[in-house]
Amino acid sequence: MYRDDQEAALQRAETATRENDQLKRENEAMRQALVQQPSAPPTYAMMQPTAIYPNLDPRMLPIPERARLANHSLTPFSPVAAVLLDFFTLGLFGFFYYPFKHDQLPIAATNDPSGGKVIGYSFIPYFNIFYWTFFKHRRLCDRLDLQLRLRGLPNAAPKGLLTAISILNIFIYVGWAVNWLILWPIANARLQSTINRVAALPPTQFDATLLPAPAYGVPMTPYGLAAAPPPTWR
Repeated sequence: MYRDDQEAALQRAETATRENDQLKRENEAMRQALVQQPSAPPTYAMMQPTAIYPNLDPRMLPIPERARLANHSLTPFSPVAAVLLDFFTLGLFGFFYYPFKHDQLPIAATNDPSGGKVIGYSFIPYFNIFYWTFFKHRRLCDRLDLQLRLRGLPNAAPKGLLTAISILNIFIYVGWAVNWLILWPIANARLQSTINRVAALPPTQFDATLLPAPAYGVPMTPYGLAAAPPPTWR
């Protein structure tokens, strides 16, 4: 009798293991399908910037939208090489290289710029120095940090440092010298390191976080593909 019970328990354990493996394969297949689905008008895409940067909680978005936002195409590059190339090209490398990172990130807000727009607006006198430099640096950091938050990771982009550089850029000679010799090399290294960190994150990793604490006594459950769909926003 004891042996029969033991064998039955082993069979149940094996069955549960097979079912668990099957669920994992199905979840992974569904994630791949969500990421590879053709472009369509997303449910929550093109939100107002203040609604998504910098404090949007991605856990509150439906899974399909999180899958769309996580589908980046960033590639890694050496931070040391980025710093040296920017230095020896007198800033031309960073001027053209980082703007096109915008094109490798999914659009989340209505005013997320393209790489061409970032470069083009940089040639407008005064507008560039007093507004656009601030915007393009801070928005790239926001978009990179959103990729991290979609995976439940903390912000890492050097937004504060790039803001300080944008402020000093207003002050000719002294500000430019401090930026060129001190702050830009540090910012380039940190920015490229953040890009590399995001580039290492697979587009299918977008449901690793949990729902926030319940307000009405409903138990907290993983917000994954196997979970019940969230209520429709109106």
